[in-house]
Amino acid sequence: MKSSPQEIQRAQNLVKQVEIEITQLVAEGKQVHIIWDFDGVFSSPLSDDVFKLTGEDIKKYFDYETRLFLSPPRPGLWLPLAQKVGKLHTSQDIVTARSSFIAFRVMTFCMWHCGPNPSRWVRWILFLGHQSKADSFRIILESFKKDPQVFILFTDDSSRHVEIFKEVCRRMEMAERTAGIVSPQIRDYSEQQLRWHYEAVMEAKGSNPVIIPGTPGGYSNGF
Repeated sequence: MKSSPQEIQRAQNLVKQVEIEITQLVAEGKQVHIIWDFDGVFSSPLSDDVFKLTGEDIKKYFDYETRLFLSPPRPGLWLPLAQKVGKLHTSQDIVTARSSFIAFRVMTFCMWHCGPNPSRWVRWILFLGHQSKADSFRIILESFKKDPQVFILFTDDSSRHVEIFKEVCRRMEMAERTAGIVSPQIRDYSEQQLRWHYEAVMEAKGSNPVIIPGTPGGYSNGF
């Protein structure tokens, strides 16, 4: 489960290559808009892994997430690039499968990392409780359809979602000014550390602050 140094380096090289390509597009007079998936891309895949650890039990997952609603998810591979919005790329949106109470942590994450200008940090956050990702893609693409100078990138850790994005682009005749990127999943924790984290969250008692592994402030086991 824990990513090797080689896997981390390859992933970081991908981010650097995408940044170079964005710089080239800007030099050609393009404005670049990025659509981000959230878990595993913008943030760590930790929550996704907890969902799998629970056997994809929605109730257990909601219980876990609501216990951490005031704690932002851990940063993901692409956050450093996202923080260059307004300097490198023009704007960005988030499309996430989170909805209902578990969507709250997306907002917490954004407020934690948005810096001094939150109005520039993210344009839209589209949650999926009431619509598919394809519908969200159509909404975003439609907003740029009349502006041919905008190039749109979508980054997701699911190849299926990237293919759905590309298909929507083709149907909307926008394939030539869009691109999809499949992000590798990078984990700095082992399966044992994942279990420690989940157990610590779910076994916490009372209303006093507690140290939770995988949250800001660190953990004694290095996680």
